Amino acid sequence: AAWVGRAGALMALASGMGRVATRETLAEIRLSTDSALALDPNLAAPYAIRGQLYTWFEWDWAAAGREMSRALALGSRDALVLQRAAFLYSVRADHDSALALSARARELEPENALIWAGAANFNYYARRFEAVIAAADRALALDPRFLPALDLRARALTRLGRSADAIATARRLVATAPGLAWA
Repeated sequence: AAWVGRAGALMALASGMGRVATRETLAEIRLSTDSALALDPNLAAPYAIRGQLYTWFEWDWAAAGREMSRALALGSRDALVLQRAAFLYSVRADHDSALALSARARELEPENALIWAGAANFNYYARRFEAVIAAADRALALDPRFLPALDLRARALTRLGRSADAIATARRLVATAPGLAWA
């Protein structure tokens, strides 16, 4: 569990939620997932994290697909595994599959802001902007300072032409994380 937690935390930091150099962090993520799997090769999470690494940073769809298939076979009732797999489908523009995995993740963990922000993300790339706002608002009801939800809400409002609301949400994002460059 500690190795999986470390890998997940490093993935979050490398993906823009922190201030770490991605290149150096990827080796640490691999070390962490390999260490977890050496202790228990039947853990779903390390495969899902590796699949996400291939999706986000290496764009190796075949490797990502293999890792995610293994993760889903082992962890079909793990909300975070489902969400990580949904990212692969979303990136590949299979929005229906991404949204279906996201819906299953929300059924498993309906009080998890991260899972709701994932739903906002997958709806954004499916160009379902009203659904983005609804999912982001649910994430923000659970955690009013959840940065990805604020970001996605502002972007969806912009796409809908609701500029004043988008600017207000963007200002809230910057006020919440004034030192975070992407904010």
